[in-house]
Amino acid sequence: MAEESGFFTSVAGDRKYTARFMNEKMNDAMQGADGVIANVDGELIITGDGSLSVNIAPGSAIKKGVYYRNEDNLRITLLEPTLGKKRYDRIAIRIDHYRRKMVAKVLQGNESTEPIEPNYGNENDIALAKVLIDHTEDPVVVTVTDERQMRPIFLTNMNSIDELKEGEIYGKVKKEKANALNNGQLGINMRQFIFVSRPWHNEDIYSWDISYLGEVIIASKNGDSIMAISDDAGLTWKNIKPTTANGIPNDLGEIKCMARCSDNAIFGGGTHARILRSTNNASTCVVKFEDTEEDYVSALLTIDNHSLIGFCGKKVIASNDCGMTWTQKASFIKDLEIEALENIGNGVILAAGHGTEKIWRSTDSGATWTAVKTTEVESCNASFLKHIGNGIVLLGYSEGYRGSLYRSTDYGLTWDDGIRIDNCSDYRCILVEGETIYISIRNKIFASEDKGVTWELKYAMANCSEIYLLGKRWGGIIYTIGADGHVFWGYPMTA
Repeated sequence: MAEESGFFTSVAGDRKYTARFMNEKMNDAMQGADGVIANVDGELIITGDGSLSVNIAPGSAIKKGVYYRNEDNLRITLLEPTLGKKRYDRIAIRIDHYRRKMVAKVLQGNESTEPIEPNYGNENDIALAKVLIDHTEDPVVVTVTDERQMRPIFLTNMNSIDELKEGEIYGKVKKEKANALNNGQLGINMRQFIFVSRPWHNEDIYSWDISYLGEVIIASKNGDSIMAISDDAGLTWKNIKPTTANGIPNDLGEIKCMARCSDNAIFGGGTHARILRSTNNASTCVVKFEDTEEDYVSALLTIDNHSLIGFCGKKVIASNDCGMTWTQKASFIKDLEIEALENIGNGVILAAGHGTEKIWRSTDSGATWTAVKTTEVESCNASFLKHIGNGIVLLGYSEGYRGSLYRSTDYGLTWDDGIRIDNCSDYRCILVEGETIYISIRNKIFASEDKGVTWELKYAMANCSEIYLLGKRWGGIIYTIGADGHVFWGYPMTA
């Protein structure tokens, strides 16, 4: 391949660059980091004053190597809906290829009593805000929700008096400090996490699953049987509406849980309890279990290459043929929403969930259960149960002011009284990489090198929203998926 370089002063027309060429090279040089540029004027934040007119603050943005600058406050007036109706609008900075400029653009939705947000144009839009214009009655009420995606700030070799403190986004720092940081010094142990994609805009991620190789991710939308699948650790996505074998859309309701057994993907959820099975990563799904007495299937666990168990209200269900058929295996004393399961081996299974202050343990593959610990987290959700080796198990609870991280050293038979890391009570997901254990607390990542006894902050903003998934792909990249679908990549560092 011929070498490329630029940009140089043209002499007698010997150096000519098209705008497309320059945009592509700028985009490559900045690692495709699009979005609003942080710390420039007012960062394009949108505010309202109660009227139909909203204000876009001065600021800058970049998209695919195309630069935008707004040097002064910009007022935009929104259309008033009909009395008795509401409407969602979105405001973006859009690349207008026809007019050859970037401009602030109102993406107007349709008015209704139950309006739906219009979508951003993924290829040409930089998201700024969602605006609800409520004219249910007079006067009109305008509510602005910030949706900006901030472009990451990278280390530079420019000297500055800025001081770098642990846990802050990297700004311009002195060259020697930047070099030390890149070598793993100064107590910062992870590089900048960079935004790479989003399967949906403004949609909550409800459940997720990673393949054994860490390369295929399946995520589901909140309250909808629509899934997005990525085979490159979240870089690109394909949206899928699961269908039956004959192509009819298959409505699972909320997809509560996912599991894999051999080459099959198993999905649990319901509007009444239902389990679907797919052999092609959810493109087509077949219903393999239904229970009209229960609301939904809340948890699934793979035991081996052929066996799974699940929780369906107060019932424990099991399959010994990769999810083809299901039978009831056991019952609980009361109706509990079990959300987290872990297979320790030799028939030992652990369970925890919402609506129960107990940690449960089975020694006969789920046929009978014993409560082994009473906690103080009945109103919290059990986010993860993970055997990290040698009988050490970690259990994290989220969505509750009393959430804690619990630890067992004897295969879940006895437990400590729980800890709070950094005074936080929201533990979402876990990733074990050799001797290092990563967990997420809101949008932070903490790590332990001593089997979960002590924890250290590794990165204070590994996503712009609460982290729901931690994964690892080839090449050492750690990725996160936020609650509203943002995918970020970061790189571990060692001194």
